[in-house]
Amino acid sequence: AIKDAGLTQIDHLILTHYHGDHFGGMAEIAKQIPIKEFIDHGPNLQPGVGADFERDVYPKLYAKAKHTVAKPGDKIQLTGVNWTIVAANSEVTAPLQGANQPNPACANFIPIDNNIEDPASVASYITFGRFRTAHLGDLTRNIEFKLMCPNTLLPPVDVFLGLHHGQGSSNSPVMVHALRPRVAIM
Repeated sequence: AIKDAGLTQIDHLILTHYHGDHFGGMAEIAKQIPIKEFIDHGPNLQPGVGADFERDVYPKLYAKAKHTVAKPGDKIQLTGVNWTIVAANSEVTAPLQGANQPNPACANFIPIDNNIEDPASVASYITFGRFRTAHLGDLTRNIEFKLMCPNTLLPPVDVFLGLHHGQGSSNSPVMVHALRPRVAIM
């Protein structure tokens, strides 16, 4: 697919968090095409999970590239695209333009316990012309609440890349109802 698209490098690669289903093919793709920047939330927070990758593989991948620890509000430079990091390391952004609306779903919010790595996911809000999308990694309900309650920090989207593979620990009404996506992808 990379060859068919005529790409010669990856400018920005985001590691949302240190779970194998999110970093699993990174070493292999790095052998196929240069990656100019690796972006993550900082050190792994969940002992044992992803530790070998973080210690033995990942530093070798970003050693010859730029390594950025994402912070909410950071912008990723991409021509014609407004790409904003809206959450990282369990912290969230200030309201984006078009957000800051009261969220009635917050009154019925039910928090949920989860591991400590998923909530640290690097999460993005992306606009391209009038098109808007959110890719929020595996953020969990509790971080969704921080992003969307009592007022929304994210405006509505056209396409929502569903959180955490569609699991119930994510994708709460406070997030999904406030984003009002036309299409959701799991």
